Formats: sequence, structure tokens, C-alpha cells
Amino acid sequence: MNPKIGFGTYRITSEDNLHIEALKRAVEYGVCYIDTSTNYMNTTSESAIYELLQRLDDKNIDNLKIISKAGYIQGTLLNEFKNKNKVYEDVVEYQDNLWHCIDPWFISDQLASTLQRLEVKSIEAYLLHNPEYFLLDEISKGTSRIERLDEMYERILKAFIALEGFVKEGKINSYGISSNSFALEQNNDAFLPYEDLCDIAQSAAQSVGVEHNNFKYIQVPYNLLEKQAKSALSWAKENNLNTMVNRVFNAQYNKQMYRLCKYEEPRDYYKYLNLFLEMEGSKELENVINLVRSLDEHKHRFSFVGDIEAFVNTQVLPSLKTIISKLSDDEKSMIIDSLLIFLEIYTHMVAFESYLATSQTLAQFFKDCDKTLQECALKFVLDDADVDIVLLGMRKVSYVEEVNAFNL
Repeated sequence: MNPKIGFGTYRITSEDNLHIEALKRAVEYGVCYIDTSTNYMNTTSESAIYELLQRLDDKNIDNLKIISKAGYIQGTLLNEFKNKNKVYEDVVEYQDNLWHCIDPWFISDQLASTLQRLEVKSIEAYLLHNPEYFLLDEISKGTSRIERLDEMYERILKAFIALEGFVKEGKINSYGISSNSFALEQNNDAFLPYEDLCDIAQSAAQSVGVEHNNFKYIQVPYNLLEKQAKSALSWAKENNLNTMVNRVFNAQYNKQMYRLCKYEEPRDYYKYLNLFLEMEGSKELENVINLVRSLDEHKHRFSFVGDIEAFVNTQVLPSLKTIISKLSDDEKSMIIDSLLIFLEIYTHMVAFESYLATSQTLAQFFKDCDKTLQECALKFVLDDADVDIVLLGMRKVSYVEEVNAFNL
């Protein structure tokens, strides 16, 4: 596998053994960098990495570089905050279900939890995770740009001082920042200026009595459609920082998200569709048939594959549950298995339809590439000399195998 490729664990959980097997296969193919965060999958992403470590030999473990992040307060942790069991200064209550904090005491607590979950003494790096939530909150309050940036830099300095201390204690080898705001246009109010970060890091190092700072990483979204982060990546390399990029396949264009991947048309889709459309039965069964017919009629509506899973889980399944509850036992036994198969195939058909639309809409971006969408998108970031690590979310062994087979 290309040595630039790392494993992003945004949707990886220890509750799915297939995810852990995918992680293991990637490491066996030479992946060294694993990126996670304390908030990914409500901490079970880090737990999945622990499970991975139990399945690796010492040689593979020694080659691994685990990078985690802190800043988000969500899920179980947010409930603890709201119940007053967790109290820190400088918490940004951005939304009801999303708070944020880079206070040194919070970072210390989260790092300790990370090391405990992984059952390791240290990790490669610990990153501030989207610290710009403070800026976003202050923008909504009408705070002036100068005031909010001054306060932002002060918060980063305090966090960097804490992180330098953790390096001295041997808990981390280095630190950095993962920021979506690095990839914004510089005239955007939410842009997080990065030019002064090295000076802030050096001030932090001096505060703890260290000659050279340990600010070593930045992470940004960067892909074939969204190239705004190029200036941040170039700046980072000029300052000898390691650069990580994410969202290689999930890209935004004209305020619309696209999945830059090719999907094949499922062979049995129309077989199962017609199975339902040709059914006859009670009024309740007719409701099931009508829902299937409606799904088929709207299979073209998803421009982004990532929307289909939420649609099926939040709208289709609840409706089906209500309808099916009114069927007779004979009708239930007749359709349940076929209905589950149809829904599975339907998601693949939607992905295929989305791919066709994406290929047409974004043809200009792929005109010079004779490979699949995902190969073209991956080649773009791998070929960029300013990119050191390309993070891919490979949740299935088949995804790992596919990437490993790319001649890139």
C-alpha cells in the first residue's frame, strides 16, 4: 500500500469486529498512521484501536503511530457536563448537542482517558480538534475580529503549554491542530489564521523550559474539489510540519456534497422490485407495495451517497415498521425476508444512481484521468508533495483490499 496512506477512524467502532479486522488488514499492508479522536463513535473508535493492538505482533505495534484529538464534548461526555459531573473553564456551548473545549484541564483529562482506553503509555501526537468553534461562537455573538482572534490565540497558547508539558512527561511525542477552518478562504470570518502558530508553539516551549517546540502536525480537509487548504499545506511544509489530509472522497462543490467513488449497478435490483410491484393482497400489503414503488421513483434524488443511510434509518424503516405491524402473520412471513434484501439492494442502487449523477456533474474534474473516480481523487492528494499522510476511512476489509490494489 502507498506509504502515504493512513487509517481514519471517524466511523470505526469496537462494537463491530469487521472494523477491527479492516484495521488489522491495513496495518498488515503497511499502514503506520492511525488517526482517531476522543469523540469518534462516543469513544469506541479509540477502543477499536485497543482491540487492534491486542491482535498485532510486537513488530507491527512498534511501527504504529497513533494520533488522537480532543476538543469536542458530545454524547456521554456531554451528558456528564450537563449533569455537572464535569466542570472546566472556557467551555463553548455551541449547540445543545455539541459543546467544545481546549482548556488545559480538559485536554489533560481527555488525554488520560485516551491512554487508558488504549492501554499505552504514550502516543505519537495529540491534536486540538477544530478549536475554531470558539471563533464560530464569538461570530454569532458579534464579537469583533480582533477581539475573538486575540482570545483564540490565548486559548491556543494555554493548550500548547499543556501539550508541551505532556511531551516532557512522555505521554505524547508531539502535538498539533486539526482544523476545518484552515481550509477556508482567508477573508472568511471563520478562517483560523495559522501563520503565527509556530511562534505560539515556541512561546509555549519556552514556558516549560524547552528549547525547541514539539508542534509537529496539522490536519485539514483537502480533495480534488476543495483545494483551498493548499496554502495551509504549503505553509506547513515550509515550517517543517507533518501534514495530514482528510475527506479525500467526500467533497463539496457548489454547496453540495459528493462521494467521489464509483459504484456498480446491483444485478438483482429489478428482480426484487418487480417481486413487490406484482404482489396482490390486503390494503395493508398494498401500503408496503406503494412505499416500495415510491422508493424506486425517488432513487435518483440522492446526489450524496452519505445521505441514504440516514434516510433509510430515520424515514423508511419507521414507516415500514408501522405498516408491517398491521399485516397478517401470513403476509409478514411472505414479505419480510424479501423486503430486507430489497432495502439492502436499494441502497446499492441509490449509490449507483448517485455515482452516475456525480460523474456527469463533475466531469470537468476527471477529464484528464482515465481511472475510476476514487483512484483519480486519491491520486490527486497522493501526488501532492505538500501532503505527508492521506487519511482514508476503510471500514471494511474489501475497502482496504481495493485501496491496496490501486497502482498509485
